[in-house]
Amino acid sequence: MDTRALYQERLGPIVRRVEQALADCSDLDPEFEKMYWAAVGGGMRFRPCLLQTAFVMCGGENEEIWIPAALAVELLHKASLIHDDLVDGDPLRRGKPSFCHVYGAQRAVIMGDLLVARAYRAIDGLEDLVRGEAARRARQRFVAAHYDMCRGELLELMPWRGAPTVDCAVRVISGKTASLMEQSLAIGAVLGGGNAQEIDALAKYGRFLGFIFQTVNDINNLTGFDSNTKGASLGDLEEQRVGFPMVGLAMQVGEERLAALSAQARRDAEGAKQAGIEMSVLLEEGPVRQWLEGILEDLQQEAVRALSAFPESFERHALESICKDMFESWFWEPD
Repeated sequence: MDTRALYQERLGPIVRRVEQALADCSDLDPEFEKMYWAAVGGGMRFRPCLLQTAFVMCGGENEEIWIPAALAVELLHKASLIHDDLVDGDPLRRGKPSFCHVYGAQRAVIMGDLLVARAYRAIDGLEDLVRGEAARRARQRFVAAHYDMCRGELLELMPWRGAPTVDCAVRVISGKTASLMEQSLAIGAVLGGGNAQEIDALAKYGRFLGFIFQTVNDINNLTGFDSNTKGASLGDLEEQRVGFPMVGLAMQVGEERLAALSAQARRDAEGAKQAGIEMSVLLEEGPVRQWLEGILEDLQQEAVRALSAFPESFERHALESICKDMFESWFWEPD
């Protein structure tokens, strides 16, 4: 299955429906409507698409049920991007000026908070649409995702004690990235009427998908690809952010050399250039790359294995395809 064609053709209606829901905000103050669209516009609506796919896989049919939940996870995701760009100082987001770069830190903080509030209002709207325990269970998972995202981001900002470890990377990624993908799929499964086995299987798939997503993202940062999409690269090296690539680098070059490269990247433009060259050599071939490819292959296999709980279907094949193929360069480049 061609993942790019899948996204452009089969998931397009889901994307448009979510964007219509983002536009249905009659109470939005006209003074900051432009800022609101700068905050929520653009992107692939990836997590809502995962949620809707899980909804259908578990037998869901009523479109009005999944839309509030999809809106909630998209708003929470967008809020996290605004705050993340602010913390990281990224001038670009998918090749366009980031919200904090255009509107400043104060408005970035408050707009992110506003999107979180709107997200909770959207998820609470399920109580009027869903009978029984499904609305409460969906909200519980949404709260869990929000909490874990904040926890993961805080863990990432904590200083290292010694060389970065796989365990530390797992703890960070589990929260900051994997949690929202995991819970988006689980929420869709809950609302679609899935049983415990189906919900757990889709949540597990989402967790592994989140690890793949973040690892590829980290490789992009350390090899210079992010200079096109975020206006800067090597941020993970400069700030010594924990991820699988940094763990692999520490194992290969040692803690002292990695710390020296971090200092070199922070020193000046020439230092960053030389550090970037060494990063590219280390990550594009050789032992570190082989180690990372082994991790990605294991994650992909585990994600696909989780989907074996479901019979053959278009949706199952779509998720398998996304897991294997969505991390080509087109997925990360600006629209």
